[in-house]
This record gives sequence, C-alpha cells and structure tokens, in this order.
Amino acid sequence: MSHFSTIGHFVAKIEEFGIKDARKRIDMMLVLDYIIANTDRHYNNFGLIRNADTLEWLSVAPIYDSGTSMWCRDFPTAPNLVRVEGKPFRSTQEMQIKFVKDLSWLDLDTLDGIEDEYAEILSASSSLPPEINLNRNKALCSALRTRINMMRIIADKKADRNPK
Repeated sequence: MSHFSTIGHFVAKIEEFGIKDARKRIDMMLVLDYIIANTDRHYNNFGLIRNADTLEWLSVAPIYDSGTSMWCRDFPTAPNLVRVEGKPFRSTQEMQIKFVKDLSWLDLDTLDGIEDEYAEILSASSSLPPEINLNRNKALCSALRTRINMMRIIADKKADRNPK
C-alpha cells in the first residue's frame, strides 16, 4: 500500500464519522508537527472531539500528544534541524510534509516573536543549572525560528506551484 493511499484511507475513515474537514485538520497537525519537530505522531496519537451530551463526532483534535517534540531527547547535543523523524505516513518530516495539500490557511507571520515567548516559558520551567539552561534555550529558540522559516519556504514553493 502506498503512503498516499495510507493517509487517504486514514482521512476517509475519520470522515465516516461525519467529520467533513478531516483532511484540513490532519494537514494542520502535520504542519505543527513539522514546526515543533514532533517525532511521535503515530496512529494512537490522533484524537477526535465529540459532543459530551450527544456523542456526536465534531472534529479532529487540533493537537494531540506532542510531548516528544523540540528535540527533547537530543540535548545536550545540537538538534538536527533538517532530518527529523516523521510518523505515521513517512519516516521523515521532510517527506511527510509533502502530503499536506492546502496551506492557504497558514499565516506564519502570526508566529513572529514566538521564540521570545518560548524563551520565557523555557526559562521559567527549567530545573537545569543556569549555564546549561541558557545554552539549551538559545539553541531551542533558534531551532524553532529555523523550522518556521523552513516551513515558510515549503509554503512558498507550494503556492508557486498552485497559483490561485
């Protein structure tokens, strides 16, 4: 079975629950996984939202279990920004992000300055010694900005291939 039919089959199964925007929601999750370098998006790490009263299926969860992201297992070594493991549709995120069909919803300008907020969160939540924490935080914030810029290049290429 090809990877394209795998993602298509997965989306089709979600749509059987009446969730009409399943492909867009999966695409959004794959983009976020790409940006934050989430390496653990296996089939048990997708969630669906239901109405608690009626049990009606409503949507794909916007994000679900992204705890294995931002090179959490790679430090103190420098993160590999280009080759990041991907799941479940391809072995790397660089290959997997190619499955995203439509990026018209994506506005990466809204992430301008996100690395400053991220630095504050990292600093406030770390139990590492300050000298290690500072270097680690700088590397992570730089990596986040790099991944956003890499996503921008991908989005621009996709827009050039699919002009409106």
